[in-house]
Amino acid sequence: MEGGELFDWIISLGKMKEDQAKYVFFQMLLAVRYLHSQDITHRDLKPENVLLTKQTEECTIKITDFGLSRVVGENSLMKTLCGTPSYLAPEVLLNAESRGYGQKCDCWSLGVILFIQLSGYPPFSNEITTHSLREQITQGLYSFPKEYWGEVSGVPISLIRSLLEVDVDKRITVQQAIEHPWFNDQDLQRKIKSKFGKDIIVQALAPSRTERKRGSQDKSNYNNAKRSNIEAGKICPADLDTNRPIGSFSQSQHVNVSFMDTNM
Repeated sequence: MEGGELFDWIISLGKMKEDQAKYVFFQMLLAVRYLHSQDITHRDLKPENVLLTKQTEECTIKITDFGLSRVVGENSLMKTLCGTPSYLAPEVLLNAESRGYGQKCDCWSLGVILFIQLSGYPPFSNEITTHSLREQITQGLYSFPKEYWGEVSGVPISLIRSLLEVDVDKRITVQQAIEHPWFNDQDLQRKIKSKFGKDIIVQALAPSRTERKRGSQDKSNYNNAKRSNIEAGKICPADLDTNRPIGSFSQSQHVNVSFMDTNM
């Protein structure tokens, strides 16, 4: 894409202003919310896998590289240790081969991305010698030094803390992140409505269609609905066997906000 990777834009800026980060990150939340509503967990979210139409505040983002993604129900667990080390959630490191982990691993990765957007450096790194990378992540050892965070308000910091919550039961979902006070911003909502349509904010604040129906829809009907979405071109074809990794996503495929089902 013309704008390249989010990673490159952050490097060129040093770090992003709050309004820049907010606009881009809100789009990421909408895209990941859509993936999760279709029972897709990305498992390798990072700035290198977020592409931009252009490096401006009016850009559209696209999430790419689904090589590690899984189609798995919200009540099912994954048991593969995979992803980029500094973006891995604690439960992936601790439980991958035992109790497993769920969609909230993506929420942790989103927290790492937002941290990098606003500071220009990662919260967890092998360059920190006082603790191993595993210890940093599993113990939630990160901070907000004033020399890097002095100009950032407390509202996005509270969102980061809610996403980088070690206790997966206390960590917020993508939907709860969308509802965070940081996004209660008329200018942001105006930009999103102008870019993606006036109903996008209303849809973002409402439970997804899958979430509403999941309790009453059996497995057979759910898979039929997913196949209908594939045939209608609303999602990329994917292996519907929830016990197997996706085999049909390629690294060139992507999901962006305008690709979402507008009836969600």
